Amino acid sequence: METTDNEQVFVYVVGWAGSTVNLLGLLGNVFTLLVLTRKDFRQSNSTLYLIALSLYDTIFLATNVMTVGFDWISYGLDPYNDFNLKFTVPAGVVLDPIGSLLICGSVYTTIALTIDRCIAVTKPLQWPSICTRHRVKVTIAIVFIWSTIYNIPFMLEFEYHDVFISALNKSYLLSKDTEYSRTHFHTEVFLDYIVPIVTMAIPIVAIVIPNGVILVALKRQQRNMESSRSSADPQSSSSRSNRLTAQVLFISGCTLVSRIFHSASYIVMDDVYYINMCSYTCACVVATTALMVNLNAAVNFVCYCLFGEKFRSAFVQTICACVGRGKGHRTNNSTRTGTQRIFSTPVNATTSMRVRDSPKHEGGEVKKQRLPREDGCSVHIEGTPVKACESPTSTREPATNQK
Repeated sequence: METTDNEQVFVYVVGWAGSTVNLLGLLGNVFTLLVLTRKDFRQSNSTLYLIALSLYDTIFLATNVMTVGFDWISYGLDPYNDFNLKFTVPAGVVLDPIGSLLICGSVYTTIALTIDRCIAVTKPLQWPSICTRHRVKVTIAIVFIWSTIYNIPFMLEFEYHDVFISALNKSYLLSKDTEYSRTHFHTEVFLDYIVPIVTMAIPIVAIVIPNGVILVALKRQQRNMESSRSSADPQSSSSRSNRLTAQVLFISGCTLVSRIFHSASYIVMDDVYYINMCSYTCACVVATTALMVNLNAAVNFVCYCLFGEKFRSAFVQTICACVGRGKGHRTNNSTRTGTQRIFSTPVNATTSMRVRDSPKHEGGEVKKQRLPREDGCSVHIEGTPVKACESPTSTREPATNQK
């Protein structure tokens, strides 16, 4: 069975490109956590937001590359492969709503960080008393609780059941819609109203307004410094303000772009339920949305390296320290016996990871051609309902899911 043009878009954009971004971003976020969890960085209250953001993005990238990226790559190589049917569905029922939770947590953590920076720029004297360490921790906890509550309906959408696929002459544990997923609240209230407001309207407004206030405040401060030549070090202060502006705009700007793409996908998918009945342009927009969500979770390390001199220095020190410890470990493990020198090679413990994947199922059939949600899965884009499109004999019908 050959893939359609729309499916090829997802194979290359979501599968190959998305997986590459995920793996590189995963490595970058691990480095970011190593630096941000250093004692000298943890002393800053704002760093707590950055640590929480890195945790959300790291876990999202790790789950997304398994359930979405590898899924589309394997489908492009061989549509009739056991990898999708054996691993994607069992993982998708659990990891799809978790991925949505992580996207929501990342977006609202970025909003909290942007508001924190807005207060720091507009009210620098009051900022330490307003954004205390305790309040930052409470805000991070509230964001996690809110993200969990919001995604509960997604967790109740699907359940497992055994399905025999005659084309493959095998039985697989696939997913089907629950009774709840067909209720009036879920289809008419949650998906049509709550999802667009929570994932598009609120994030866009909450990012644009604080950043606009920051830009206006910094421009006013720059004019004041230029008019007052008696300031202690205007050039240094201006440089610090510029770095702050660049970092805030970079992080929140990437999230804003991903939200705009998600909004565009929501619009072009109006009354369209599956990939092969969607126009080629629509498929490109939805696939690009999934890629932008991955980029949003992967680029923070680049931002810190570009605009954070302290971060770059700490990163180099951390890497050198890790390399130095490795060399010291090998040297300390060396043992001399007379003229003999025996080197003991440390054994690196490895952890096995079960790779999971996710073709969705509905009504007794394997569903793999649904328009993906914003993280690339093929059931819906953060809640947009999807229906089956192909004949009962097809083994590649719609499947499943961002800053």
